Order: sequence, then structure tokens, then C-alpha cells
Amino acid sequence: MTTQKVDNETIMKVIPFLSHFTRLEKVFLGGKDDHGKKFGVGEYMGTRYSFHTTVKQHISNLIMQISYAYQSNFLPNRLLVLGIRCPNIFIADSVREGDSSCPCCQLACKTWPLEYVINFNIKGTSRWVADMFEQRRPNTLDVCLTRDQLETIVKGRSGGEEMLCPERRLLHLLGDGILHTIRSDDDGSSIYIAQFSQIGVDRLKEEVTKLNGKQLSKEDVTKAIMNSFSIDGDHIPPKSRCYLGRASSYALKGIGLPVLDEALVANNKNLPHLIKVLMADGIPEMLLLNCMSLLLRLLSQEGNISAVQHVVDSGLLPLMINKYTSSTYASGIISADITGLGLIVKNGPITVTETLVELGFVQKLVHLLSEQHGRLASTSINILARISGKSTSLRDIVLEADLVVPLTTLLEKKSVELRNVACLIYTLCRGKPSPDFASGKQKLIVNGHRLWVLGSDCETKI
Repeated sequence: MTTQKVDNETIMKVIPFLSHFTRLEKVFLGGKDDHGKKFGVGEYMGTRYSFHTTVKQHISNLIMQISYAYQSNFLPNRLLVLGIRCPNIFIADSVREGDSSCPCCQLACKTWPLEYVINFNIKGTSRWVADMFEQRRPNTLDVCLTRDQLETIVKGRSGGEEMLCPERRLLHLLGDGILHTIRSDDDGSSIYIAQFSQIGVDRLKEEVTKLNGKQLSKEDVTKAIMNSFSIDGDHIPPKSRCYLGRASSYALKGIGLPVLDEALVANNKNLPHLIKVLMADGIPEMLLLNCMSLLLRLLSQEGNISAVQHVVDSGLLPLMINKYTSSTYASGIISADITGLGLIVKNGPITVTETLVELGFVQKLVHLLSEQHGRLASTSINILARISGKSTSLRDIVLEADLVVPLTTLLEKKSVELRNVACLIYTLCRGKPSPDFASGKQKLIVNGHRLWVLGSDCETKI
């Protein structure tokens, strides 16, 4: 049922209907849109209906009815109800940031089964939908209370303190990451990317501190993280389709949590999903960075020529060069993209490198050198050396690039290591036929090299 169809007549039928199924363990209150995507009560593709006073009251009444049914044992405690969101979540953000006095959410926290209450979503965290992927946390009820408010109510219930012990709380939070579901139009399969917000990482760090030095096993942590990939609060996809975002993985390891790499599986079956996202417009930068990082993992696998060829055949290369190396993107995306292109040069055939050069990849690398970013500059220098080592014709193209000024500036500022630049210029001086140093620009490169590495072993190799 869509939001605009939630009425009192429907609400009055829900509890009597559910009570007929004595062995029922889970129910999802909602429906599917024209594209087959699920939506729960109160979350239908936008918020304009949810501001309607009558509709908001109907959904609040539904939450109250279910709460009273649990309280009177009319519904069994084993029944998991999914898909409902408190309509007060849609009020202004300035109000949402503080405590809530919502009576229906407070009653739900006091009456719904305790193990479900601690999994309630907080202030709208169950929903985020876009055209080609969706981000959702659909577990049980989505309340408008703060986490502190919810936990205060839980502690006042029998057994609540035990449910919120640091270890259990930590494992629960690890299963409460933000889930992105990227759907494929080809075979109906999906790839799942989970990540933790900075607020989520801070809460995890707080719980780790409360453990007082007690260490959790890698297996327990990984199992808990995999709960972040749960679909509709139950089904967990195969690990081969699950990926914990790179930044989140580093953040968890940074606060002392052991994360098994087995939970971050990458294989070529995920390539169509990644390419689909990378070729789309309007994708959030964090999701884009996660997809770039996963693509990088695939390209870096030893002997994975098919991954390189898949990227080439998809038409992604021009976008990677022209779009994801622009200043409109975060440095992390540019770094992942440049590294990925470097892996394509390293692992792909020379024809692919020639295609990259024709698309202006050398000029992009020289531009990154000119912007004086140490990390990106070092990566660019290494890739230029790889390109130069592929063939003498590619070497000569790199020689023609205006490298003297940016390399000299980087060296003067000590933004890059001497050996990296020495390796590049040594590569530029190799090969048969030997480079033609007739032009002034090429002479400057060689002279600059000799001045720069004066007294080192590199000079004698030229």
C-alpha cells in the first residue's frame, strides 16, 4: 500500500488480519513501485504525501495499534514487523536534531519486543532512494527519537541493561551501517556496498573504549559487519556481492577493530554494476569513491586481463580521463581513478595504453604534476614511467610533454622522492632507437636530470 492509501479502514484491519497467522514470524507493511523496488508505509518515493496531516495521523495510529497489540499479547513477541516509519521524521531538520516527545515512538520503544527495539532505525535512517541504486536500512520501525532516548527507554525495561552491554552494543552497531544496493538491469542481480558515517564511527569508537581492553575476534566482528548487508532485516547476500567501503574499512581498523578481508570480496561479476554507477551522473561522491576503490581492487588482481578488457569495452576510459580527474571531484576519487588507470597501463596490453595516450592521458598526468599534489604527483610520475617503458613511440610522446618545470618544482619543494623522478627520466633515456635529443625541450629534460642527480648512479646509466 502506498502512503496516500493508508486510511483508518485499512489500519483497523491490520491487527485482526495478522493475528490469524499464529506462526507468522515476519511481515513487511508496504508494497512495490513500478520498477519492482520495495517501499514501506510512509516512505513512498518522496515526502510530499507525508506532510499531509491526515496521512501522518493514520500512520501514527498504525504504530500505536501495533504497540497496543504487542502490549496485550495479541501479537506474538516473535513477530517482526518491517516497513513502518514515524511520520514525524519528515519535520524540519532543526527540530529533528534534538530530542523528540513523540508519544507513538515512545510507546513503541516500551512495548515492542526488546530485541527489535534495539534495532530500531533512528530519525529517518531507513530510507534513501535514487534512480539506479538505493540506500536503505529497513530494519523494524524507524522512529523519530534519538539513540540516547531509545537506549534510556530500553534500560528501563526488564533485561534492557543486558541487551545494551558494550560488547553486544558494539556488535549491533557494526550491523547498522548504511547500505547501498546497486541493481543491474541485465540479470536482476545486485551489488551491495556498506559504509559507516562519521557519527557511526564515533559511536563505535565509544563502545570500543567501554570494552576496557577486551578484544573481539575477527570472526565475530566480520559476522557483525555482514549484518549491515542484510536485506529487509533478514537475508544477507553472498559475500561475493558485498563490499565494505574503503574509508569505512580503514576507519574500523583505526579504532582497533579487526576486520577480515574476506568480508570485502571483489570479483569480476561485480564489474557491470560498478561501471553502471561510474558512467552515471549525479552519484554521491562517497558512493563514487567506493565504486572506484572496488574497481581498483579488481584491476590490481594479478593476471586479471579480463577486468581490463571489460573496462575498455564498456567505454569507461574516456570518462575516467576527462570526468574523474577534474577539480569538481574529491582528491580521493581522483587518486583512486588515476591509480586505476595506472593499473590498466600496468596489466593491460600496449594497445590499451596507446588508447589512453590518444585520449590525452599523458597531458592529464602532466597537469596533475603541475598542481603540486605530492601523493598524486608521485603516482603520476610512476605511471608516466610505465607508459614510457611500453614502447619507444610512447616514450617519445612522454618526452614531448612539458615535464621540466613541474618536475623541477616538485623536487625543489621535496614533494616527491628523488628515486621516482630518477626512474622516470632513466626510462625516458632508454630504448632503441635512442631518443632524439635535438629539440631544446628534450635537452632540458636530460640536462635537468643530470644536474638533478649529479653524483648519483643514475647519471652514469644515461
